[in-house]
Amino acid sequence: MRRLAPFPVLPVAVVIALKTALGASVLSRYGWQRDELYYVVAARHLSFGYVDFPPVTALLGAGGRVLFGETRVGLRALSLAAGAGVVVVCALIARELGGSRRAQGLAAAAAALMAFLLGANTLFQPVSFDFLLEAVLLWLAVRLTLAPTRRLWVAAGVVLGVGLETKYTIGVLAACLLLGAAAFRRDLLRVRDLGVALGIALALAAPNIVWEARHQWATVRFLAGTGPSATSETRPQFLFNLFVIAGIALVPVWIAGFRRLHRDRSTRWLAWGIGLVCLVYFALGGKSYYAGPAFVVPLAAGALWVERRLATPRRVAVAALLAVVLTLPVLPIAVPVLPAATMVRWHVVDDRSDYKDELGWSSVVEGAARAAAVRPAAAVVAANYGEAGALDVLGKGRGMPPTVSGNMSYRYWRPARLHSDNVVVVGYDTATLGTLCTRYHVVAHVVIPYGVTNDESGVPIATCTLRGGLDAVWPLLLDPRY
Repeated sequence: MRRLAPFPVLPVAVVIALKTALGASVLSRYGWQRDELYYVVAARHLSFGYVDFPPVTALLGAGGRVLFGETRVGLRALSLAAGAGVVVVCALIARELGGSRRAQGLAAAAAALMAFLLGANTLFQPVSFDFLLEAVLLWLAVRLTLAPTRRLWVAAGVVLGVGLETKYTIGVLAACLLLGAAAFRRDLLRVRDLGVALGIALALAAPNIVWEARHQWATVRFLAGTGPSATSETRPQFLFNLFVIAGIALVPVWIAGFRRLHRDRSTRWLAWGIGLVCLVYFALGGKSYYAGPAFVVPLAAGALWVERRLATPRRVAVAALLAVVLTLPVLPIAVPVLPAATMVRWHVVDDRSDYKDELGWSSVVEGAARAAAVRPAAAVVAANYGEAGALDVLGKGRGMPPTVSGNMSYRYWRPARLHSDNVVVVGYDTATLGTLCTRYHVVAHVVIPYGVTNDESGVPIATCTLRGGLDAVWPLLLDPRY
């Protein structure tokens, strides 16, 4: 039986405490992000599926509401906790690879310095929870490499199944790892064990599959029909961003980790599987951060190289300090450490669209409230899920009429009946207002603070009498792509 070094509880706890303290200090900035608003409302409509994401995030949102209420800080704290889990798992991977206590501590520190992990953990989104689950799956893959057992395959099946109910990207990781094993470690792929793992994963994912079938494969149609998003990248940008998300200061570490994994015949399949993940997303036009979780294994392996290369505690400490210093220039992009006005003045919003999407929601709600005061309305019709989410979350308790939208999963949440055709309409241009309304009156326009331009900048908010009622205009509100 292999003898593993003791787990360095205190050093890892210190790393987690420092990372958590940094994240916790900025959780209230800058405002709700548009996707967060959507997930909060989804948590009020628990289901086995949604148009653009599986159900676990909504379930966590419902749990967070019970624990903390519908607060940014409370829900974002769940993401911070997931990030702490990633730090622990990276240290455990280093331990499985034969790392000493010091190497495990270095692996934990490397994970904590990943720009992608720092950024993801300050928002309540599926990315943080997916990152943790993919890291756990990779840890189990490393353990299977060195000591394959049925128990580990069962655990892998559970993690994969829960992961598929969290974010579908874990399926790409699993498929690439299987291809790597098929090429270099066929001894790991015992048919019975693999069948058990895949059967468990399929059983756990089945509720979402059934939901998709009952909703005409809404997610498949959404993914096939969706155009470029605010975070779309060119292929050169994809390659550059891979280095950024793993941490510019950590490039020598994960490159050394890749080399170490590839040189060892027992772990070569992991190196190829992880490399294939990056290649698949590059070829299919995926986002670079989808590949982010895969870097925990090279970082963990690279931590062993760092310890051996630097040899003395003093050199290790100097290298760690240098990594922190080199991370500082990208810190404002990853973590909202700057005041909002400074963030805009330094054009940080140009490099992190999430920050743009945290501004201006109060203007949406205030404008809709003004319009409803001008003429009583049976509902507020919003053009997109961000506007609808802002009205539902920030307008709560203000006597606002119910929100209606045909965008994303809001199409399934429309009120059964409206008692009047008089509504407030948010986010549609005047040409569309003329189509939807027999008459309308623009009451306000959305104003984004600090002169920032985003999807809501300057959009009109109007009173409207729907042409033929909600049922008549409903097909016009639905996105035809999904």
